[in-house]
Amino acid sequence: MNIVIKCNLCREKSLHMYTHNEFTSRQCINCGFTTNDKLKWDGKNKNNYFEQMSDFIKKYAEEYDGHIWIPSVLTLPTGSLYPIEDDNKLKWAFAKIVDVEEEEKEKYPFEGEEGRFHTKKLDMENAKIFDEYLLALASIQETSINREDNG
Repeated sequence: MNIVIKCNLCREKSLHMYTHNEFTSRQCINCGFTTNDKLKWDGKNKNNYFEQMSDFIKKYAEEYDGHIWIPSVLTLPTGSLYPIEDDNKLKWAFAKIVDVEEEEKEKYPFEGEEGRFHTKKLDMENAKIFDEYLLALASIQETSINREDNG
């Protein structure tokens, strides 16, 4: 079941709730935070799933309504939208998927497959930075629409 409700964090009606096999995930397309049943928290006991996450994620995590909310990563066919820190603030970066140049291919081997190399990579060096998750999504959508119109 999929429903859209008001987000507990940003208060916008942008929180998508997905339930499958009695496991629920929540993803807000306005603020970019997510949680799921593995991130339930009673406010006292450690959450082992959360404890395994990076210090960066822990720094920006928020607790609300019995859950730990974390900045999300969105992987798309055109690239990846992910949280970053800039001037000690949470921001969002979008890195496009680009072709690996022939002379660079040996830098991108398939793990455990000698002689085989990736042909695509995320262009992290030229990632576009956004102050807000929703603005990043809008920019990605606009770029995709323009590409289809000009394609």
